[in-house]
Amino acid sequence: MVSIAHALTGAYLASVCPEPLVYVPLAVASHFILDYVRHYDIGVAMKKYHFGKIQIAIWETLDLTISAALIWWLFHTYPLPYQGHILAGALCGILPDIIETSDYFFNQPLPIFRPFYYFHERFHHSTTHVWWGVWPQLFLICAIVFLTLSR
Repeated sequence: MVSIAHALTGAYLASVCPEPLVYVPLAVASHFILDYVRHYDIGVAMKKYHFGKIQIAIWETLDLTISAALIWWLFHTYPLPYQGHILAGALCGILPDIIETSDYFFNQPLPIFRPFYYFHERFHHSTTHVWWGVWPQLFLICAIVFLTLSR
């Protein structure tokens, strides 16, 4: 999934329960659960369209910028201590992809993380069909926006 879906899910979990012992493992686990849903992501785009490193960096920067903007828009009115938890939840939501950056972007898998790469790959169900891979993410994002705004 794109970082927007992962980060927003982690942020939402932290907003619902701002206890790190609860939201940190839930946010990390949500990453694997969301990756299990057939989806379209930047890694697939990289392989399908043969994106170069600069194109991937641009797309990922855009993805993370939209994530940050959306999270700020939804949660900027929360008290300052909660905003720290929300940011931590968002980071935990994208942590598995951050760990894989060296493998994807630099083609240099870190040996210490090889078991993690294998574990993450087992959950990853990507599709090259953009529509079928994007609509579940849009549905998730809209649901989280609705749930957050309706509080």
